Amino acid sequence: MENTTQNDPGKTVAIISYITIIGFIIAVVMHNDNKNKSELGAFHIRQALGIFITGFSLMILSLIFAFIPILGWMMLF
Repeated sequence: MENTTQNDPGKTVAIISYITIIGFIIAVVMHNDNKNKSELGAFHIRQALGIFITGFSLMILSLIFAFIPILGWMMLF
């Protein structure tokens, strides 16, 4: 049986992109290097950016709704 494990730099970028905002920035910098460019890395960087933007917007929305009596309090739970 042949060992098919390869050191794919796209995998490293993909994994690092989901580790907080700092990891996302590191993944973007790594992806800009020519030896680390791959479609896999680019896909996961875009996905992580979407997750971070969605989480941030939901946080802002919940802070706004927190000041609305009854309805806002129900949304916090």
